[in-house]
Amino acid sequence: MLIKKKRFSSVSVLLILVILFNGILFSIESSNRDKKDNEIKKFFKEEKYFWTYPFKLKKKNLIFTGGVVLATLILVNNDEGIYKSFKEYQDNHSWVSDISPQITKLGDGIFSLGVISGFYLTGIIFKDKKAKKTAGYALVSLLHSAVIVQILKHVSGRQRPEIDGSDNWNWFSSIFKRYDEGFAYYDSFPSGHTITAWSLFTVIAKMYNKNIMVPIVCYSLATLAGLSRITEDAHWFSDVFVGAILGYSIATYVVKNRNKNLIITPDLSYNKFGLKITYVF
Repeated sequence: MLIKKKRFSSVSVLLILVILFNGILFSIESSNRDKKDNEIKKFFKEEKYFWTYPFKLKKKNLIFTGGVVLATLILVNNDEGIYKSFKEYQDNHSWVSDISPQITKLGDGIFSLGVISGFYLTGIIFKDKKAKKTAGYALVSLLHSAVIVQILKHVSGRQRPEIDGSDNWNWFSSIFKRYDEGFAYYDSFPSGHTITAWSLFTVIAKMYNKNIMVPIVCYSLATLAGLSRITEDAHWFSDVFVGAILGYSIATYVVKNRNKNLIITPDLSYNKFGLKITYVF
């Protein structure tokens, strides 16, 4: 019964994402079909960039990427011990078990869709372009994260710690086995809740970074959402680490890439000179 509910929840979230994605792309500043088509093409172009990124690394990115890979390997090698330490701390501090189930909801798809919808409606009601753009960027980032995390989960087939506390990787053999023996058994790597939380909160942090408290609060909430996945026995620490890196990187790229539509040109008029700033939606 639990497995069926999880499947139903996943399908529901996917349908809501598709509907909301289609609606936002169609209505943000334009009802022109060509604009919509351009947005969809842009999405797939970004998706191609993410998957081909490891094969065209530049020197300036080698250190960071190499560091992430090395850190991940070290964490994977020590995941069982780290997990036990988390659980020991949780056993000795009851407040962790009290707040963990609530904190972990920050990574739920429904919560993210609610926040995105809030920004979008705020943008419409108050004619706030930044709020509408934040909703659009967050939704695109969330969709990218959903695609990437599900492919990685199916390929890696990592067993969740809640099964028996041991770390096992089934790789490609779990693609069908996970549906026969248990949906949640072989989809630990990376953490879906973590990548979702980091995708959402990174966009908000980037869009409203003029107030230093916004990034601080956003990244703190994303971090707590990730750590709660360990105390909820759903993920290993390396799952959370990779999910955070992916979520942050995807959201950062989306915001940066789509803000390239800002155009600054000279404004030459009679007896005056200035700069004209235009944003192409």
